[in-house]
Amino acid sequence: YLEIWHASLANNGEKVIRLGESFFRRYPKSKLTGSVRLRRAEVYYASESFANAAAELDRLKGQPLETPVAIQARFLKAYALQRLGDHERAVKEWRELIGQTQGEQQLVARHQQALTLCQQGNRTDAIAQWDEVIRSAPSSDLLFRALTAKGECLTLMADVDAKRGADAITAFDKILAHEEVTDSWHDQALYRKGMVHQRMNAFEEALTAFNQVIRQYQERAAAVNEPDNPSAPYWYYRAGFEAVALLETRQRWEAAARLADQLAATKGDRSEEARERAKKIRVVHFLW
Repeated sequence: YLEIWHASLANNGEKVIRLGESFFRRYPKSKLTGSVRLRRAEVYYASESFANAAAELDRLKGQPLETPVAIQARFLKAYALQRLGDHERAVKEWRELIGQTQGEQQLVARHQQALTLCQQGNRTDAIAQWDEVIRSAPSSDLLFRALTAKGECLTLMADVDAKRGADAITAFDKILAHEEVTDSWHDQALYRKGMVHQRMNAFEEALTAFNQVIRQYQERAAAVNEPDNPSAPYWYYRAGFEAVALLETRQRWEAAARLADQLAATKGDRSEEARERAKKIRVVHFLW
C-alpha cells in the first residue's frame, strides 16, 4: 500500500495501476481497497482514460470510505461521466451530490449539473440551476464561472430569442462590473459579450466589444512597460481574430488588414498567424 502512495506522489501512474492490481490479488478483502481504487481512478482520469476512471469508481460501491473521501470519489466519477458525454448518468451523479454536500461544495455540484444539462440540451433547467448558484453568494471564482456558463448557454438561444441574448449580455455585464474581476475574466466576459452581439447580427456592437478587449490589453501592457509581453492573453487573440473576420464580412479590407498587423506586432503564440492573415487579405484584395 505504501508503495502505491509513493508511486502516486512521484506521479508514476503506470506503477500505481500495476501495484493496484497486485494489491487486489493479494488483499482481496482489505479495508484499503477503496482508497487504492480511488488512486487508480485519479490516474486514469489524469491520462484522460475517462471510461476506465468511471469503471474503477463503479467498483467502489460497498467499499468502506470515510465521508470526505467518498464525496471526492463521487465528484471524480461525475466529472468522468461528464467528459465521456454520458449526460444522463452525469446529471444523476450531480443531483445526488447536491443532496449529499453543503456550502461551496454543493454549489460546485449544482454548477456542474447545470453544465451537463446545457450540454444535454435542457437549457431552461440549466439556467435555473445557475440562478440558484448565483443567488447563493458563492466565491468570486465560482460566481464568474456560473455567470459565464449561464451567458454561454443563453447565447445558444440568442439568434432565435432576442430576450435570451439580452439576458446573456446581462450575465457578462455582471462580471465586468464586479469589484473582484481579474483581467482574464474581464477580457473573457467582453469577448463573449461581443459574440452575443454577433449572433444577434448587431455587428457594430460586436466590433466595439472585441476592440475593447484589444485596447484594454494594450493599455495594461503599456502600463507595465511590456508592450511585447510574450504571454499575450488568449482572449486578446480570440477577440482580435473575431474582429478581423467581422471586418472582412463587412468588406472593410483595409481595416481588417491593419488590425491583423496590430495582432502580428504583439509578441505571442498567434502573432505569426496574424501576420499571415494580414498578408492574405492584402494579396486577395490588392491592398498595396
